[in-house]
Amino acid sequence: MNLPEKISASIRMNVAKRKLDSRKIKNIHGNPLEQWGVAKIKKDIGKDKELKKNFDGQDLDRDGIKAYKLLKLKELMDYVSENSPFYKELYAKEGLDSSQINTYEDLAKIPLTDQEQLASHPYHFLCVSRKEIAREFTSSGTTNMLKRVAYTQGELLEIVDSVISGLKMAGMSSNGDTLQIMYPTITATWDPGLVLSKACDLAGFRSVINDSVDAQSQISTIKENGTTVIIGTSSFIYDFSVAANKIENVMDLGIKKIICSSEPLTDTMRMVIESVWGCKTVRQWGMT
Repeated sequence: MNLPEKISASIRMNVAKRKLDSRKIKNIHGNPLEQWGVAKIKKDIGKDKELKKNFDGQDLDRDGIKAYKLLKLKELMDYVSENSPFYKELYAKEGLDSSQINTYEDLAKIPLTDQEQLASHPYHFLCVSRKEIAREFTSSGTTNMLKRVAYTQGELLEIVDSVISGLKMAGMSSNGDTLQIMYPTITATWDPGLVLSKACDLAGFRSVINDSVDAQSQISTIKENGTTVIIGTSSFIYDFSVAANKIENVMDLGIKKIICSSEPLTDTMRMVIESVWGCKTVRQWGMT
């Protein structure tokens, strides 16, 4: 990367940092992910006349947040009905519009979307021009059915913002913690390691990526980088823990927290992982 490219990258990084609400959330203020969610809602209310009329000056308790979410769902229905070919056709066929959704019980009126529809016609779901798409992710998930989802630059930043808050909730801090990112078994055309690494850069966290399936390689990376937090798919971390335990006593490596994502984490898997590492293991839902 030449000097102009470095300057441009630095400017983009600083602009992105200023847009992140997660950077303003401190771990001492309670649950960082919840605090991030409330901050996003308050910001949205502050810039929307209709929302401000309904919520300005009110405390955002659980009932207030539920009311806000219902209004945003109605707003989203209007948006996709106007901009998405798929939802425009679907809601017209069902004779459905947002005026019919006024309680949480009314959600039963909204037809579900199945994975076959998304796999068959991914671009029919888009609400913007493909020129506005910054990144497309494809994943077969656990069903081996390839599905494509597209994101704008703003949506990618929202994902990164939520990931930072999630890492803070898991106990990550910029004071001495290093996140080791392990996703060697992901076969999708998107890279969760890249998203996590970028989130760490923007949050001021240290991170290292090792996509090897070799347990000794992962252990070496832990030692070389002073890793304190591990994240990866549930099945890989389980297999890695069993293999690592046969190599050496990994409790002495200083791992403070393990985050399992992308797949279910059974009680048995959690028990084995925690017994090997001697630290808490948490389950995190996927980033999409």
